[in-house]
Amino acid sequence: MAMIEEGKKWWIRQGKPVTLTLIALSIVGALAVWSNPAIALWLGYSGNIGAPWTALTYPFAIGSLTSGFGLISLVFMIMWLYSLGGILERELGMQKFILVWTLLTIVPVLLVLPFGKVPLYGSLLPVGGLTVIWATRYPNSPIMLMGMIPLQGKWIGFLSAGIVFFSYGAAGNILVGLFACGSLALAYVFARNMIPFFQYGGSSGGSYTRSKPTKEQIERARAFDGEVRKRKQDREERERLRKLFEGSLEEDDKR
Repeated sequence: MAMIEEGKKWWIRQGKPVTLTLIALSIVGALAVWSNPAIALWLGYSGNIGAPWTALTYPFAIGSLTSGFGLISLVFMIMWLYSLGGILERELGMQKFILVWTLLTIVPVLLVLPFGKVPLYGSLLPVGGLTVIWATRYPNSPIMLMGMIPLQGKWIGFLSAGIVFFSYGAAGNILVGLFACGSLALAYVFARNMIPFFQYGGSSGGSYTRSKPTKEQIERARAFDGEVRKRKQDREERERLRKLFEGSLEEDDKR
């Protein structure tokens, strides 16, 4: 019992217990689907949303771990959700974060329901909604996409919307793609405090105040600025050496 209590305390001390729980459920769901692919249908992955629970469980029906793509998707989703969910959960609080995740999970199902059995691609929709919220709150926050490409938060939001649209709008199902993006629009207006009875925080009337940057974001911004300065110094040093070399050649020619 003492170990269980200590475990609970550690879970809460991380500052993102809901995020960690979602990650744990995703891992359990992926392992379950890997051991028995039929579980994916039970969780609602195929668009089989007849059972009530599937409207909430489909984000945890991750693709097969036997394929490289499924494993990469799971790892990337865990890393992104850990960083992104932690920031939003600390700002919103546990209860509000749970409510936001629930809405971003259920609303897309209701929007695509008229189109019949639409495949639901794991946590793409709710995580995409969280990404749009973060991108709206931190539009100028720098981030390294795949550790190589520097992008601002707002472009990550557009990229997330594009991934959702093209994933659900494939094979000419443009309307499905548009309706699937409806939950992302909901995430955007929520982050901008445009829903009077349900706001992220800050001032009302469609405007919002920038939340205080987290320690992680400050460190990331400093690292980004440091990298930019280092590259600038490298360019200047190369230019100085080039001019020095050209000057020495001119001196030799004069002799």
